[in-house]
Amino acid sequence: DLKEAFQRHAKHSKVSQKSLLILLHEIGFTSLQRSVFETLTAGRLTMKALTLPQYFRFLAAHRASEGFTAAQLQGIRKAFDQVRAGREEIPPQGVGSALALFFGQDSFEKWHRLWHRLRGDNRPVDEEQ
Repeated sequence: DLKEAFQRHAKHSKVSQKSLLILLHEIGFTSLQRSVFETLTAGRLTMKALTLPQYFRFLAAHRASEGFTAAQLQGIRKAFDQVRAGREEIPPQGVGSALALFFGQDSFEKWHRLWHRLRGDNRPVDEEQ
């Protein structure tokens, strides 16, 4: 539970910014320090420690950016816009292409395997051709 995790790291009902990365990791975020700083700044949470309501505000903002920095989000948008090529939506098969543009070929291969599992296609990918 998010509140219990906060309480484990809190001192005097506040969690310091230094403890925030550890707390985030404990609740399942693997965020870069830069993305945490950007979220704190965007949320006007620039104090040295967060109260429980401020922690929840931070989490809402951080989840909205999925833990990416502003520069990373801009790059991701650019990759998806390039694949979308003016269309309203990207077909599911196109998601892998957008991921490859931003994260590299390995992410395309992982998406491809996931796509086939989601479709219920149990054949190895090599057998499709």
